Amino acid sequence: MSQVLYILLGFFASLGVNFVIGQLLLRRLNIQLFRQEQPAIAIILGCSVWSLGMFLLAAAHLIHKGVLVGLAAAVMIIGWKFKAFVLPTQSFPPLPKTWKYVLGIIAAVFGVLYISNAMAPEISPDGMAYHLGLTTRYYREHGFHPITTNMYASLSQAMEMLFLLPYSIGRHPAAAMTHMIFLWLLPWMILCFGRRNGFVNAGALAAVLIFCAPVIGVDGISAYNDLATASAIFTVFYLVQLWKQQRQASLITAIGITAGFAFALKYTAFLALPYAVVTIIKELHRDRKPWHLPAAKVVAIASIFILPWMIKNTLFVGNPVSPFLNSVFPNHNIHIWFEASYKRNMSRYGMENLAWIPVETTIRGDKLGGLLGPMFVLLPLGLLGFRKRAARPLILAALLFTLPYPANIGTRFLIPSAPFWALSFAILLESIPHLALALALIHAALSWPDAIPLYSAKYTWRLNRIPWKSSLHIVDDDYYIGRNVGGYAMTREIERVVPIDKTVFGFDQIQEAYAKPKFMVSFQSAHGEIITDIFHSALMPSYLSTGRTTFNFPSQKLTRIRLVQTGNLPSEKWSMAEFRLFSQKSEVQRLPSWKLRSAPNSWDVQMAFDNSPVTRWSSWEPKRPGMFIEIQFPSPQLVDQVVLEVSRDQTPGYMALEGYDQYGNKYQLSNTPKESLVEAPEGWRLLSTRAMMARGIDYFLISETNYGYQDVKKNARYWGMELIAVKGTSRLYKLTGNTP
Repeated sequence: MSQVLYILLGFFASLGVNFVIGQLLLRRLNIQLFRQEQPAIAIILGCSVWSLGMFLLAAAHLIHKGVLVGLAAAVMIIGWKFKAFVLPTQSFPPLPKTWKYVLGIIAAVFGVLYISNAMAPEISPDGMAYHLGLTTRYYREHGFHPITTNMYASLSQAMEMLFLLPYSIGRHPAAAMTHMIFLWLLPWMILCFGRRNGFVNAGALAAVLIFCAPVIGVDGISAYNDLATASAIFTVFYLVQLWKQQRQASLITAIGITAGFAFALKYTAFLALPYAVVTIIKELHRDRKPWHLPAAKVVAIASIFILPWMIKNTLFVGNPVSPFLNSVFPNHNIHIWFEASYKRNMSRYGMENLAWIPVETTIRGDKLGGLLGPMFVLLPLGLLGFRKRAARPLILAALLFTLPYPANIGTRFLIPSAPFWALSFAILLESIPHLALALALIHAALSWPDAIPLYSAKYTWRLNRIPWKSSLHIVDDDYYIGRNVGGYAMTREIERVVPIDKTVFGFDQIQEAYAKPKFMVSFQSAHGEIITDIFHSALMPSYLSTGRTTFNFPSQKLTRIRLVQTGNLPSEKWSMAEFRLFSQKSEVQRLPSWKLRSAPNSWDVQMAFDNSPVTRWSSWEPKRPGMFIEIQFPSPQLVDQVVLEVSRDQTPGYMALEGYDQYGNKYQLSNTPKESLVEAPEGWRLLSTRAMMARGIDYFLISETNYGYQDVKKNARYWGMELIAVKGTSRLYKLTGNTP
């Protein structure tokens, strides 16, 4: 029971701190709000400021429990002293009694479902993997340190900053409950927006549509950031509409804060800032009033919350918006090839026919990770309300904030635009209160866990039950997590047997929130992809470097030799294991004074000159004319042959060899190489393991679904691996590099 108290303490500490900061800020800005809407807007503003403060503490390596709790206590004392808990007296007109009872019952029934699941141990995929995985690491390491092996560490992480305080008190469930705040806050703000603007029925129906939607419920009780992002975006919209009505200058400050906070929560929310700026410019231009200063003020204030994340990324990984735009900001941490592949995968999710997206996101739910509910099939009808003045801003906002969705078609990526679609649809029914009420009740009934299997796919992501024993932590947390999460037994074993300063490599996402050692996952970074390539280079026939590409030319002295790609092969990246030079049938000895260069990916050029057949230099970009790899000699070097050791996945030809003499003259040495094959020698498995060890890998995790599982299981001693643990279909090996 003490664990429950700590969870609740962490949750209320987070809620109270953010509320107090927001209240003090609203008072400072002298923004007049109704009693019902002010707490929600205050919490959003408070979260914006608190998350920025946590960023600064993490940057200064001051993340300690005493610091966090002491700072929170100070904020609460200041709030008490300055009466931050006092709300305005002016209220909205009362809700109709019918809606009051219906909303109260729905809130109570679904509230039990949501709160009980949020208080239970965290079992969400991304929450366990990186949202709380990064939070626990920042807490353990007292702040930020460069993380170049996990692309998720480069995303904007305002939510992870908000997790730090509750995590320090109540661990994982307290952090998840902090995200649950927004699950309640967003529908409440939707209801308030309807009440403020005179369409109570529409506001109430839209609030129910959002609050009860299955994917919103399960997302909201997890340690994610989607509900927080949607709340920040809707708050920007809310404040912009309020500014349009009142023209209060201080609202500009609040708009800038929330727009910056939206980006700090998630990259895809960047549209909140241009939306606010364009709307302000349009309104002031129409009124023939100066717009330059207000627009610049919004951008400047938002930048205070945006730039810290971009600066951090620039310093740590060389790309301010990592893991994206790597062709604009080339770096050694995320491959362009991976980014293109990642975007393709996220825009398809393995679906052959994208026309089924409406069905998958509303009814089926298994392919796209959750469903919104059958009622959401009707929401596009809201476009018919464009002739209504009240609906136009909502429809435009719905269209605008849906724009990022095709980049990732998972259902939960519709959440930021869902409130606008819900409200625009509900406005159509505003004049038919009984129909709106009926639809709200039908949607709530269809969204209850027992009803969802009647129409959804079997394995859709959703809430299944009220886990009251787990929420009260009567049953063992490990038992609950293990029953719901595959691979958790191996995660706990890793926590038990692997030292904290060692690195575990694996091909699948690992529940990093529950284990302290460092992890490198194959697809999360350029470093992970290189380790994967090294492993496969000793195993996959097409990756074995048994091909030989030979260029012969008249013997001559050169100061520089360059191999140039001449082909345009979009489906293939250029690679080679070794680049060898010969003179009079003897290999030219490699010297440290040689200057090696390649374009692209000059960072890895040494891999083509390390005498290892399992480490390949690769362009990590599609083959195109003009790519090159070259050697510059300190003095003229006699050369008559170049031999490339390549894998069989390389299309023969499409290369030219160029040489430069001591006067800088360029010559084409050869563009007609000869291709041949050699037998694969023994010992490549051991070479692969040693190459992985040289790159900081200490343990190797592989499961039955990973390529090479059976080979490692059968030939572990030839790999130089020692079996440490077996849990289910996963096996953990320690890399020794010892010969059998």
